[in-house]
Amino acid sequence: MEFSEHTLPGGIHLRVFRTDKFKVDAFRLFLHLPLGDGAGRTALVPLVLRRGTRRHPESAELAAALENLYGADLYADAVKLGERQLLAFGIEVPHPRYVGAGPELTRAALATLRDVVFDPARDAGGLRADYVAQEKENLRHVIEGIVNDKGQYAMHRLVQEMFAGTPFATPRYGRVEDFADLGQAELTRVYEDVLARARLDLYAVGDFVPEELAVEAARVFGPAAEGRTPDDLGPPARPGRRTPSGRTVVDRMAVNQGKLAIGLWTGIGFGDPRFSALSVANGILGGFAHSKLHQNVRERASLAYYAYSRLEGTQGAAFITAGIEFADFERALDIIQAQVEAVRRGDVAEEEFDRTVRVLRHHIRLSEDSPATVVLGHLERSLYGMPFDAASRLRELDAVTLEAAVEAAQGIETDTVYFLTRQESAVTSPA
Repeated sequence: MEFSEHTLPGGIHLRVFRTDKFKVDAFRLFLHLPLGDGAGRTALVPLVLRRGTRRHPESAELAAALENLYGADLYADAVKLGERQLLAFGIEVPHPRYVGAGPELTRAALATLRDVVFDPARDAGGLRADYVAQEKENLRHVIEGIVNDKGQYAMHRLVQEMFAGTPFATPRYGRVEDFADLGQAELTRVYEDVLARARLDLYAVGDFVPEELAVEAARVFGPAAEGRTPDDLGPPARPGRRTPSGRTVVDRMAVNQGKLAIGLWTGIGFGDPRFSALSVANGILGGFAHSKLHQNVRERASLAYYAYSRLEGTQGAAFITAGIEFADFERALDIIQAQVEAVRRGDVAEEEFDRTVRVLRHHIRLSEDSPATVVLGHLERSLYGMPFDAASRLRELDAVTLEAAVEAAQGIETDTVYFLTRQESAVTSPA
């Protein structure tokens, strides 16, 4: 699995992955921005741009144009990757051979993606005022609606508390107050500044001749990108060890089930040669249905409706989440902490280790089963200098021993415990 890399006019980085594995040709465009104050303003940009282009200013017209490209799928959203916010755009079309088309289909797909990003629908005041107003309201509903999914909300609050004062505390869509008073003219200025200064990565996954596609992409995007002076964000910072705060935070709400979310420092993040070993340790702890959290908290103790853990490699952190009865907070927390300690001290059966490695191998293979996972895997891992192809990742995984996984787990320490409980609960938050 190799990406061919090319530099296009305007500082656009083109990465081409040639494969005949898929029946579609996929293109993804990412604009890199630092995550932080004002993230809601920039998150609004792709939502407005996807509504129409100068050539197809009405949403219905753009939808019809996509349908004429053999039912092309168009995508635009904001994504959080560590301490970066990515404005992500994409289009997928059938590979020409499957629909009896020629290279004009590829050219049209690239041109549509270019138009969405570089030539959106406008009126006399800038980006169309009606689209701005509508998407502001839609984004407000999305942000305020986080509270409706109590598990998601608990994680949102945990990240806010654990990473307070750092860019990572910022949600991918920012906050409503970021754009509540934002007008058409100001959002247009935000858009134009982003377009002029953001690092821009263009990915292509399909059965292409990379050199030919690079020429075509330069022809399509070159005039639009001319004059761009992208900022150099530099490589992402490698996470280091942090001192645990030992905080417990309790929120009360009208809820039917308690939501427990625990943030832990691991001391190991993306780019660390021990990360594969940590991934195995996390799988043993709570990554899968056979893992300690699921088996001991949910199955044996019957304390949780769900219990699992995941790594946040950009921050050197891990998160444990569980849905529990309100009265079971302390007991569930004790058993969860006991599972963390069991992995730390090496109380792990060979079968637990072997089964975890087998499941992780399966997940690595699945990462190459769609254009989206191929692109996101490369984008994330290449930023941190990690191998992104399945073969290299499998070699890394196969080199992990049980002893190495246990050693990687030694640095896991609990930082913040967050509990969302009912309003009349007796659980208290320490001062």
